[in-house]
Amino acid sequence: AAQRGAVLPPREARPGIALPPLLCAIVARALAREPADRHASVRELQEDLERFLRGSASGCTSWR
Repeated sequence: AAQRGAVLPPREARPGIALPPLLCAIVARALAREPADRHASVRELQEDLERFLRGSASGCTSWR
């Protein structure tokens, strides 16, 4: 499905669930259709998720 562009943003896929904007940005980037738009590594994704869990957007690569 992702190869055909059928992945919905988290807020559209689950409209009844309140998701923080930063978490939506992280998930959207992880699911990006183009590889260049995704995290460069699992480590980078992990770091973004850890920043989110700490409540910090500072340095988060998904928050652009």
